[in-house]
Amino acid sequence: MMLINSPYKHLGHIYNIARRGSNAEFPEETAAAYMRAIEVGADFIETDILASKDGVLICSHDVTLDLDNRTNIANFSQFADRKRTYEIQGVNMTGWFVVDFTLEELKLLGVNQRFSFRDQQYNGKFPIITFKEYISIALDAKRVVGIYPKIKNLVFINKHVSDFPCVIIILGSKKIIPTQLIRFWCSYVSLLELDRDHVSSTVIISNLYITKS
Repeated sequence: MMLINSPYKHLGHIYNIARRGSNAEFPEETAAAYMRAIEVGADFIETDILASKDGVLICSHDVTLDLDNRTNIANFSQFADRKRTYEIQGVNMTGWFVVDFTLEELKLLGVNQRFSFRDQQYNGKFPIITFKEYISIALDAKRVVGIYPKIKNLVFINKHVSDFPCVIIILGSKKIIPTQLIRFWCSYVSLLELDRDHVSSTVIISNLYITKS
């Protein structure tokens, strides 16, 4: 889309970034939400990255699985005793936390709509996806689609996930992932609080633009 008769015309092209996918139609950060966003023309699909207990990167905005009825975890009696209280950014929070569940357990859950005014018909029908699955959605698109991931609560995740993935700090460089060229534009994040005994290197990604080779 080009800007016409706008004070921002000099900026040229405007990119349509689908924050958490097409979340007015489908539960946010699910495969369905991202595929729908691509279908209706999104240039980038945005996500939030956390990690499971066994160190798998997943797409989820909140470290708790029950905040705003984010998932249907309350329906699983086998997880009733897994509630915990942790300090999150200086505030004590009680709930079910992603860091206490393996990927296999998280995949049992269904994602719900965050807000009641959104379409509720797909509640619980789509699982949490991994970061790898999220990348695949963009790569499998019929056109070039950018990805825009953000690490959430990095200090908390690093503290509670002993097998936090060893990934790379990339600042304005290029890297080949399978056969696809990805250009990285990265933002600055403070690493002072990271436990270097658990993480040998940490990914800090602002957004990535995928160019198919």
